[in-house]
Amino acid sequence: RASSLVSIYPTLLVPAGRPVPPPPPSAPPRMGRLASAAATALAARAPLLASLHAERTDCYRLFHGAVEGLPGLTLDRYGDLLLLQSFREPGVELVQEELELVRNTVAQAIPHVDFTPVYWVDRRRGASGGNSPPLLPEHHHVHEMGVRYLIEAPAQGRDPWLYLDFRTARRWLLRNSAGCDVLNVFVR
Repeated sequence: RASSLVSIYPTLLVPAGRPVPPPPPSAPPRMGRLASAAATALAARAPLLASLHAERTDCYRLFHGAVEGLPGLTLDRYGDLLLLQSFREPGVELVQEELELVRNTVAQAIPHVDFTPVYWVDRRRGASGGNSPPLLPEHHHVHEMGVRYLIEAPAQGRDPWLYLDFRTARRWLLRNSAGCDVLNVFVR
């Protein structure tokens, strides 16, 4: 009878009331929707990440939800800090388990870094989401094109200290200001 069966896996039916067997050992680990989209984005950006690493840059956008199918979410790397920002209803449940899956996904793609837990900043007006900021060293630095920048994890609802979308302007400035003293006004 159909009412006495419980579907666990697409090809496995278990009688109701019976213990559910564990998944087969060869089954891949479960991956949440955000972690899966991040894995796809990282694979697509592998050549870009290699070139950024070659120029001694460790702060960049890993995931842009508008492109990756989860509008309103971005995932940025700032050294060992992974910053997830939501600008509207994320479309996925951002629970700790999902955030840990995202961290593990990034750590597999960039294995030489010991990343902090994902720090989620909810940027929606009046939002109550987000989690506690990670404990960073007092002087936490990131690098872009070999230049070192001091950063802090942003407060809930605030911008990060280094605006990644200004990299083009900073690149131009770096090429055109050799021998000059420069005040960086592109960071908080």
